[in-house]
Amino acid sequence: RGHFEGGNIPEGVNVISPQIIIGAQYIQTAGVALGMKKRGEKKVAITYTGDGGASQGDFYEGINFAGAFKAPAIFIVQNNRFAISTPVEKQSAAKTIAQKAVAAGIPGIQVDGMDPLAVYAAVREARERAINGEGPT
Repeated sequence: RGHFEGGNIPEGVNVISPQIIIGAQYIQTAGVALGMKKRGEKKVAITYTGDGGASQGDFYEGINFAGAFKAPAIFIVQNNRFAISTPVEKQSAAKTIAQKAVAAGIPGIQVDGMDPLAVYAAVREARERAINGEGPT
């Protein structure tokens, strides 16, 4: 049974509730990141999706907006190689998902998601870029 406050997240936790529309969170993350930048906050907005989300229009709009305005955002895509019913090879002509970032003018990097130290290092580097005004990753 549901609860009437089930989707509410307390203020001050700095978390936006998950989106049902796959990829929509990329636009919101870019907007939140730009708002933090305009307020002079040394914060970073982070979101993630699977490879299927990286084939949605909202994904492209979000990373392009963040790249154009150098918004302090980190966009993470987990490539599980299968978006519901479409293999990753049929979703895009790009050789890798990381290459999609190039069109938005942001660095796209590949990391072995099974290596927690590599993931930590990549996110740490992306965070430093973002808070130093170098834009999203």
